[in-house]
Amino acid sequence: MPKFNSNPEQLAFDVSKWDAVQWEDYADAHPETKRPIEIGTEKVETFGIFTTEIFHRLYAPEPKPLENPRPEDVWALRSHSILTELPDFDSLQTTIEVEAIGDSFKKWLLSGVGTTKFSEYVAERLPKPRTPLTNPQPLRQQTLALKKQINSLRKETAEAEVDEQNPQKAKQIKQHLSELEEALKNVINEGKKSVLTAEKYAERLEKTGKGLKTILEEATLSAQEAVEGAAIALSAFGWGDSNGFSSKSISSEQKIKLAKRVAQNQKLQAIAKLAGRMKLLAAKKQRTKTTQAATEIYSVTTGNDLAHLVPSELVKLVVPELKPLFLKGYSEKSLLQYELNSKEKQGRGPIVVCLDSSGSMQGAKEEWSKAVAIALLTIANQQKRTCRILHFCKTVCRVDDFPAGQLDPVKLVDCMECFYNGGTSWSAPLDSALAIIKTESRYKNGDIIMITDDQCSVSSPWLTEFKQSQKLLEFSTFGIMLGSSDTRALSQILDTVMAIPNLQKDEEIETVFAI
Repeated sequence: MPKFNSNPEQLAFDVSKWDAVQWEDYADAHPETKRPIEIGTEKVETFGIFTTEIFHRLYAPEPKPLENPRPEDVWALRSHSILTELPDFDSLQTTIEVEAIGDSFKKWLLSGVGTTKFSEYVAERLPKPRTPLTNPQPLRQQTLALKKQINSLRKETAEAEVDEQNPQKAKQIKQHLSELEEALKNVINEGKKSVLTAEKYAERLEKTGKGLKTILEEATLSAQEAVEGAAIALSAFGWGDSNGFSSKSISSEQKIKLAKRVAQNQKLQAIAKLAGRMKLLAAKKQRTKTTQAATEIYSVTTGNDLAHLVPSELVKLVVPELKPLFLKGYSEKSLLQYELNSKEKQGRGPIVVCLDSSGSMQGAKEEWSKAVAIALLTIANQQKRTCRILHFCKTVCRVDDFPAGQLDPVKLVDCMECFYNGGTSWSAPLDSALAIIKTESRYKNGDIIMITDDQCSVSSPWLTEFKQSQKLLEFSTFGIMLGSSDTRALSQILDTVMAIPNLQKDEEIETVFAI
């Protein structure tokens, strides 16, 4: 009889105890993970083990397949075999690797997010076996025990036949031996039936509904979307972002709470996705400015700036054997990259962003304005500039300061989540911004940026005094008018006003990030 893997907690992969515990810890911290496992287990008893192996494949650097998997686990074996051949599953693994470079906790979290979404999709679509699947492993143990007994009795039979004085003993042993051999035959047949049932179920998976491959493909895409969304959200709010944020250290418990908070809030998710787009546009605009200021390569250095890597490093990304070297170099910031000799002075004054929180901003405009604020905060961190974000209606409702290099992700989420749904006053936020520039040296020579969609008026005396203070304190003002091309009123107050009538046009949005 072939010797199959005897570990009941393994189907197709040799999952380390560490990885299994990591998945258990994730499930304990995220109760929503348990429901798909319950649904899947009601159909296939080993579904929970299958989810552990999916987590292992996403989390472990080099997942190790079992050498002698059990034949009754054929549904899981075929599933894993299909996933191994799926380019989308490889992309999912790579996404998690790249997004979590140098951050083991983030890898744990993204692996958990991907596994949960994958399991949820598969569990709902996995057909229930027509005949319940049974575990033949106890039958294998019974078979070994019976064979051992039979071999022992055969020796006794041979000895009893030699003993002519006790012929009855030989007869009894032979009868017992016959009974054991019949029992062995029945146990083996039961085992074969169990394996055959499992094989038929795996074949049915291929033919029922969409088919196993399609289910796994769609589950993988669902997991990919969830992982990307989680990565974008975490990056948007200052955790693990390599494009400008230097975040305040937060505990593992805070990270879990932050991730769940964003995942459960549609507005925060929308802001996070928009912020990812805005940050790309901001980076593009800032690179354009730098390129215009300096167009020559100064030297070759080491780092992990993807925009400036030498071609030989980029080749490693498309050669499977070299990808681990690229990931290691990225994590250690040891990749070869060009160093540009820029003449543009970096690190200008701080930024004060005034966000309109009036009722007319609710919805798309609010999400858009806050995504822009996050992108501006990114620029501020990149350029070592302090940033203040204030929310205003008729009065200033909330103020948050973000010193360069000390971004608090939880504080940023709090800042982005709030909305006050009031009226509008332009003078109130500008007075507040002016006061901070006057009284605090860290805001000296700052840029004031106001994002609004409303039309307001200010008194002539107020405007005269504001302009005089601006001239004296030497700060710049910018305005962004959302959903309208009418900038006449705002242009009377601020130095530069940009109209964004269409929130979807990137070419209009890019001009915002030229500061």
